Amino acid sequence: MDYAGKILGFDCQSPDKMIRKGPDNLWKVGHDKYIMIECKSEVKDTRRYIHKSEVGQMENHCGWFEEVYHDASVLRIMAIVTNNIAPDANFSHKVFILRKKNLKKLKSNIKKFIQEFKNYDIKNVTESVIDTALNRNFLGERNIWEDYVEESRKE
Repeated sequence: MDYAGKILGFDCQSPDKMIRKGPDNLWKVGHDKYIMIECKSEVKDTRRYIHKSEVGQMENHCGWFEEVYHDASVLRIMAIVTNNIAPDANFSHKVFILRKKNLKKLKSNIKKFIQEFKNYDIKNVTESVIDTALNRNFLGERNIWEDYVEESRKE
């Protein structure tokens, strides 16, 4: 996810890896605007719920973000196979879910975006060309909200 964020032109960091606090990935997408991503890659495809411990971990990351970035705007994402929250768990923040199908779509669109530049001399690539390619491949900042994530829910 760190690499994907960098390809999309975001300022990225991996707080959990770097300082052992915070989410797996943090993308700065604008002035005081962030996307926070917690990845649960070792969860079986048959999993029905987001476990209470995972919800708690995400809540801790939300608290860390508020402590460090105060009132900055943030889209909180958990990459996991289900969007169902366990009956004994609750998010106190709005957390969106990036499931496998949409992760594949995101990856595919990033590959298409990269392919757009195969015939360009890198010195001649303008910001306008990049923005057009991002939008054509549904990779603009707004697309993350609209095309790849869904709301978490209680059954």
